[in-house]
Amino acid sequence: MRTKKLARKLAGKSMDRSAGRSAGKSAHPSEGNPAPAVPHPGLSARVHKIRKMTRAGSTVQWQELACTRLALILKAADEFPSLKRRVKRRVKKPWQVEVELVGKAMMSRVNFIYRKKNYPTDVLSFPAPPPFVEQGMLGELMICLPVLKAQAQEIKSSPECELDVLLVHGVLHLLGFDHERGPKEARVMAGWEARLLGSVSQQAKTKKFQTGLGLIERSNSDKEST
Repeated sequence: MRTKKLARKLAGKSMDRSAGRSAGKSAHPSEGNPAPAVPHPGLSARVHKIRKMTRAGSTVQWQELACTRLALILKAADEFPSLKRRVKRRVKKPWQVEVELVGKAMMSRVNFIYRKKNYPTDVLSFPAPPPFVEQGMLGELMICLPVLKAQAQEIKSSPECELDVLLVHGVLHLLGFDHERGPKEARVMAGWEARLLGSVSQQAKTKKFQTGLGLIERSNSDKEST
């Protein structure tokens, strides 16, 4: 896995989603808001500990699938000029993002450490600091596989489809989008979710990757129906 490389060279912040979840600046990250920077040694220790404690709970097949789908999403995102302009790269390298699939216990622990929320969320994002972003390293995503599967079952979708939804949401946060900034930013981010999901869905060879709504649009639909 590439996470060991991230542990050696990446320091980051924490993001969690609000519809999914995000993060980046606040001293105590809240749902959808930024979190504080993590010193390099601390992140290295965190990644090492996560890998050691959670590998048994995350199947190799799902981890490989996540890496494959993430590569497709990053490639699709890099083809949009307006998204490319959001990241200043000094080198002409493809964007890189690490992804780690974890179980409920580990996700609950990390969610509590960064957000003081003692429950497993679906996706957490850890943006890289500017020097690494300039080299094409955007950061790291952590996805809770049991929550992913539960959400897919709840909306009658495939787990593979929900994986794409979470990956897209997390990548957009790593690119600096934050739907918690207000309705306008939420609409913009929701639009990019739809574009990227549509792009990777068109490339899919099976129906299980035919993605529906993104997290933000799904959240808005849920609010309207209640």
